[in-house]
Amino acid sequence: MTAWTRFPSPWPADAGDVRRLATAVRPGGRLSVMVPNPASMVLRQLVTDGPEAALTELRADTKHAVTFDHDVRKVSTSDLEADLAAAGLRLTGRFGTRIANDLLTDNEAKNDPAYFDTLLELERALCDQEPFVRIAGMCQLVAERPG
Repeated sequence: MTAWTRFPSPWPADAGDVRRLATAVRPGGRLSVMVPNPASMVLRQLVTDGPEAALTELRADTKHAVTFDHDVRKVSTSDLEADLAAAGLRLTGRFGTRIANDLLTDNEAKNDPAYFDTLLELERALCDQEPFVRIAGMCQLVAERPG
């Protein structure tokens, strides 16, 4: 049986987040971390609002999270991988979500069930394939504490 734990953070978001989470992982245990992908944010801005918006996004260190109404720091996949390794965890999986979905500008088409089913099939086919994982809207890394 797998136990999933969601940690409400009493600490401000910073580079020590992964290290603090990793302290809760026992030998043989796994940590799954999912973050927005800064590279995808640039591509999304390019296709929706043009090159000037993409340049602005590229140069920004933070992104406003509408859902939680606050600014969050951008974390690259390579920095997250390095943080996991520095915390003593071994990467066991790399996945992406919203790979194709975030690049589609016609959101109305997604309301068609057949179209959406095909889009979902494409997302599943791409979710663990390079280079698509690297441009996904969200990046999920799974790491394990060696036993």
